Amino acid sequence: MSLKKQAIKAAIWEFFGKISGNILSFGFSVVLARLLEPGEFGTIAIISGIINIASHFWDVGLGSSLIQRKEINDLHYSSVQIFNLVIGFIMFLLFFLLAPVIAEFYEKPELVDVLKVMSFLFITNSFGHVYRARIRRDLSFSLLTKSALFGVLVGGIICVIMAYYGFGIWSLVAQFLASSIVSNLFLHYFFRGQAVKLTFSLSSIKELWDYGFKMFLTGIIDVIMDNLDSLIIGKMFVSRTVGFFYRAKSLNAFVIDYSTAGIMNVYFRIASHYQDNIKALVEIYERLNSIMFFVTNYLVGILFLFNKEIIILIFTEKWIEAHYYFDFIIMSSIFLPIGYLTLSTISGSGNSNVVLKLKIITKSILFLNLIVGFSFGIKGFLIGLIISNTLNFFIELSFLRTLFKIDLVKNIRSLLKILIINLILIIIFKFAFSKIVIDILFLKFLFGSMCYSILYIGLSFIFKDIGLSNILVELKKIRNNN
Repeated sequence: MSLKKQAIKAAIWEFFGKISGNILSFGFSVVLARLLEPGEFGTIAIISGIINIASHFWDVGLGSSLIQRKEINDLHYSSVQIFNLVIGFIMFLLFFLLAPVIAEFYEKPELVDVLKVMSFLFITNSFGHVYRARIRRDLSFSLLTKSALFGVLVGGIICVIMAYYGFGIWSLVAQFLASSIVSNLFLHYFFRGQAVKLTFSLSSIKELWDYGFKMFLTGIIDVIMDNLDSLIIGKMFVSRTVGFFYRAKSLNAFVIDYSTAGIMNVYFRIASHYQDNIKALVEIYERLNSIMFFVTNYLVGILFLFNKEIIILIFTEKWIEAHYYFDFIIMSSIFLPIGYLTLSTISGSGNSNVVLKLKIITKSILFLNLIVGFSFGIKGFLIGLIISNTLNFFIELSFLRTLFKIDLVKNIRSLLKILIINLILIIIFKFAFSKIVIDILFLKFLFGSMCYSILYIGLSFIFKDIGLSNILVELKKIRNNN
């Protein structure tokens, strides 16, 4: 099978996995939001933030090297597997012992036992990391999708049952652990006939180290900044506030997931394949760039206009405070999918040193916002987040232009067209729906989203948006192939 057909098949499976996984997770979160309190979600948000940051240390970017490197053998896989297992066990011991210190820092004694149990994630996840890298390298995303969905399903069922019987935060702990154990056992079962041998070669690690360690530094900067806001809010405010902020961020994840679903993981492998053919890589980037920005703007528009109705309908009135945070977060994320695409293009082409430099710059800007923004409270931080992400978007594009000689003005002009259309639509809808009284929330959301969708697609078609044009071209290709 050609690389293009492999990529299309992988993208379909990745898209299916994203959609199915989100539907399952969303369904479970709706039930759990009614059974548990915002404070319990706030506590787990603090812990998962700590775990997410620490988890990046067990791989140090070697998984990315396994995907990106042209030549890979079994010794590379086995060496990375052993490395992951050893680091995973060390991280488990470290967090198990430090649990009381972390709980004392946050002045939350209940964190001690929860952190100790959650630390087992370092061991369970270290078993499957190499398998996932191997699957992504081979573009066998059907297996990755099945393992993830199986884990989400089992973990969600266990969590809902425990929450119903009053286990509170331990329901969420069980969900994390069960999902991890099940999905990794699934992969181990599939690879049982070709399991990674327990042989270690320091020279193999060194071969992967140069690219991998730079990607690790990039990843650790990324994950720290992605989770630091929740950790700071967890220290400065009560758990309920963290819970509302966590809920707003989880809703915003839909913008990232659905505008990049089926693309990003596959695209990194494609970018790696075209690292010696920059012209072809740039053409692929520009097509995906326009498509993703079209989809992102649509999702941002719907969620910004109707997030209050969505929150009340799905999570009930007790979560309505999340609406305040969501308005800011959703506007700050409009350029994020394009940023991810840009970084994948640069890293896939082998320029890990450029990615690291870029991450240091962009995350320093976000870190500055954490310091300055939070001095004005949460609202100051959220306003600064919009400014920071917009500034970082232009910085990322300027790096891409320097590396690949992309026409920056042409790209920005095409993106601005759909952005302006969307902003005008949002202003019109905000004004119009303030005058229309529809007492039934579901009907208000249904009617409003349908009107917005028709106008958004219609105006994009009239003004010949390149993103919509590229979507129609790709759909026509798929239809002709069938």
